[in-house]
Amino acid sequence: MFAAVEKTDHHKTVADLLPQPEPPAPGPEATPKEVLAHRLKTTLGKLLYQLRKQTVEPVFGLIKEVMGFRRFSLRGHAKIACKQASYIDHLMASLATSEVRVC
Repeated sequence: MFAAVEKTDHHKTVADLLPQPEPPAPGPEATPKEVLAHRLKTTLGKLLYQLRKQTVEPVFGLIKEVMGFRRFSLRGHAKIACKQASYIDHLMASLATSEVRVC
């Protein structure tokens, strides 16, 4: 599992662009948050985390921005879940008919 454990700065310095050595592995007394933070700092962890930009997050961006899925005009969990399912069905159908290949 790779999940953000802290905010990262979007502006990189020249030092950030230079190759960095692999961080030392956390000890056995490390908390789960520290273990996850270590995973994200490794080269493999960074590469895997970057995949989110092309697989998961654009879908949520489309739902929120393009389809206006920020507010609900319905009340009640069951009605909102039904509306959310219709948005996801529409998105999945459009992805299935598009010529974009998702690897």
